[in-house]
Amino acid sequence: MKYCTTCFLLILFIQIFCVISPLESGVYSSLTDEQKKLIMNSSTRAIFSLSGEWEYSFDGNEWNAKILPDIFYNTSKVIFRKIVRVDSKLMGNYVWHLYFLGVSEEVEIFWNDQFLGKYVSEGSPLWITIPRRMVVSERNELRLVVNSSESLARLVKRQYQYYRKIVTGIHWDFFLVRSPQIWINYFTYSLKFDGPNRVNIFTRLNINSFEIENILSRGNPNATASKGSFNCEASIRMKETNQIVATSGKQNFEISSFRNINQELSLGVLNPIFWDVDNPKLYELVLRIEHNGEIIDEIVSDVGFSRWDMVKVKGGYGWLLNGKPFVVKGVDFVDDYDYYNFGNTFKKFQQDLALIKSLGANAIRFKYAPPNPIVVKLCNVYGIFVLIDLPVYNIPGGLVKRYDLFVRFQTIATNIARHFNPNPSFLGVGLGEGLLEQSSNIQDYFDGLAKKLRHFDRLFIYKTVILDDHNYSVSNFDFIILKDNLRFQSLDKISSELVFHTSYSLKPLVYNFGTVINPDNRNGYNDKLSLEYQAYSFLQRYYLSVNAGLWGTICWSFADYFTENPLSKTGQINPFVCYSGIVDVRRQPRLAYNTIKALFNNEEPPVINPGTVENVFPVAYIAIGLVSAIILGFLLYRSRRFREYFMRSAFRSYNFFADLRDRRIISGVQTSFLGIVFALIVGIYISTILNYYKMDDSFQLILSIIFPYIFVREWLYRISWFPEASIFVFSAIFYVKMLLLALLLRILSVFVRNKIAFSDTFKMVIWGCLPLILFLPVSIFINRVFSISVLLTYFFNLFFIVLILWCLLRIVKATWIVFDVSSTKVLLWAAVIIAIVIFSIFTYYQYTYNIIDYVGYYLERY
Repeated sequence: MKYCTTCFLLILFIQIFCVISPLESGVYSSLTDEQKKLIMNSSTRAIFSLSGEWEYSFDGNEWNAKILPDIFYNTSKVIFRKIVRVDSKLMGNYVWHLYFLGVSEEVEIFWNDQFLGKYVSEGSPLWITIPRRMVVSERNELRLVVNSSESLARLVKRQYQYYRKIVTGIHWDFFLVRSPQIWINYFTYSLKFDGPNRVNIFTRLNINSFEIENILSRGNPNATASKGSFNCEASIRMKETNQIVATSGKQNFEISSFRNINQELSLGVLNPIFWDVDNPKLYELVLRIEHNGEIIDEIVSDVGFSRWDMVKVKGGYGWLLNGKPFVVKGVDFVDDYDYYNFGNTFKKFQQDLALIKSLGANAIRFKYAPPNPIVVKLCNVYGIFVLIDLPVYNIPGGLVKRYDLFVRFQTIATNIARHFNPNPSFLGVGLGEGLLEQSSNIQDYFDGLAKKLRHFDRLFIYKTVILDDHNYSVSNFDFIILKDNLRFQSLDKISSELVFHTSYSLKPLVYNFGTVINPDNRNGYNDKLSLEYQAYSFLQRYYLSVNAGLWGTICWSFADYFTENPLSKTGQINPFVCYSGIVDVRRQPRLAYNTIKALFNNEEPPVINPGTVENVFPVAYIAIGLVSAIILGFLLYRSRRFREYFMRSAFRSYNFFADLRDRRIISGVQTSFLGIVFALIVGIYISTILNYYKMDDSFQLILSIIFPYIFVREWLYRISWFPEASIFVFSAIFYVKMLLLALLLRILSVFVRNKIAFSDTFKMVIWGCLPLILFLPVSIFINRVFSISVLLTYFFNLFFIVLILWCLLRIVKATWIVFDVSSTKVLLWAAVIIAIVIFSIFTYYQYTYNIIDYVGYYLERY
């Protein structure tokens, strides 16, 4: 009997639980009621977390368990599935929605194996209504197929050197939302100030409906009307006391089942308290739909009243906020999944915002992806403005206007504006960075997207212009961000550029600057990878922006973050981490943080240690260069025959290769040692190039074009910091390439009558590279030569290229002499083979990486 009673109580508890919560996982227990209100504040809707344990698979065959939200690296596709239980009593009376705070790139949604749609997120929120016909069962399988973006969309992100790590998965929480049959799908509002003591709020509601008969029959069970009469109302109330300070009055409207209509409401607030960064006073906008006095749907949103007026200030233009001068003091912020994806993200958001607020910053620019909507809600409370960039960085004009990309960017921008625009802290959307507006496609892109976003009131539109770009349009934009050009070292040059832009743009300008450092380097600001240099460069550029009359500054960046591409500057530590943060990943402030804090708060900046300039020249270059000279000298000194062949090869190459064809004895051992000398010369040169240019962003771009494969560049950047090892590695690679070329010639020799051995082709290749000896004196001191003058650097780079071409011509000459065939045939076949190789590589690069567009872009940019 006792056992039966226990079973009965257990079954009763399960049944009650199923009525209370339609999900097997229950309400998201890690969020408090106040935190849930930050996601959705409504008395008529219920929100249920879908976070928790899911099954995942990469191919749809093998399934494993995983706790979501979570993400995967280096994965193009991942499938998630879970059983969602919906109580049968609730099916017909409510509408069900999926609400994602953010998905990595794209998601395909299947409900009970029925395709709901494919949605582009790129981190922006998604609100998806489940059709009524699909919710017919208590147990429903929800399947999410999260894909990396289409090849072109991913390409344009990967081609940007500093883009954050691209991941696949669901990185923010997501929910099942239950709403009434008539609900407010979204809303926007605009403000019009009628003097200093009154603000008029104009609200536009987008209202959707499903089966309204269920609502109409509540008071009259026999009602059969297909259209119902409802009313909507907007009111403003004090957030702390819930006291209503303004109301629009009820406005009647009619709607049928499965319709979508818009309604406009207006109301005015007397003597409003303005929202600004020093006093973020919040009101609440309450939107309701009623029927016969019953509240059908209600949604509450934080609102704030801010008035912006553009004015001319010292040297340029700026904005007044609520009648007072406002200067942007911002930081770039990159969401780091490795940091945020584990533990209490809400607490981490609060800690970051508190740290940014204590910095004295009043704006955050989110790069590469929108923030979690909770962050924007918290910014309403902290008094921090939010700027959000679209993922459009350094894209050639021929690609940005392609239909799939344009629609993608338009979708992301609309998602951002629709979900974030009601927040008083949300300031604007950035349409792109580093786009060359000489292309008509770029201007069409700006015009089309700006026109779309102008439907959202109170929204600033901006773009980011590289500092040396002197040809851009300011129409359609409310302000411009000027990005520091990392190639500019002269402060006078930067100052003159800033002055030029203030007179050219006639719009408020914000200066964006920063640098990548070695977090373990404390050698003083004379070392450009040091912590002190980061602080010192911020100090210099901040004063330059103030003197030029700019509207403000944005520092790059708040914290370090993981990158998709390897970076040469950080190759010594971790090439996939951008150490540009004023705080590290553990949120420990660096010297730059204290410097910016002093500047933002008009305090005395800390004293920065200059250190000493240390020009470190690796001894290995001189030592190995001397070893090469000693080996060559030993061969010339010890062997008269070698000296004779050396002189014949240098000045009478035809006779030399004819001797090789006629089987005149040429020592294979001496030839091998001569090849080692050539390999060391080439190894020293390549190692010097990598070591000398490892701090140059332009060189990074060149390597990204030549070596589009990430793992190759990672290896090059890592080894560039170890010149001693890189010399031997590149020498070995060059020696192997000479062997492979000799092997290729040996294979081709089967088509000629002469019997050619591999030893013969090996000697042809080695002795064909004899002009490299001219570079031996340079290789000994090349690291010092490069530091003397840029012109000398260009000269010796060109000299080395000429020597390589000379060597190739000698090898071709050796081929037609030793093979005893017509020189015309050899030259023709050599040209055909080289053309085929170049054409194949070029075609592959163009098809895979759009190399023509990017080469044209970089040539025009640099």
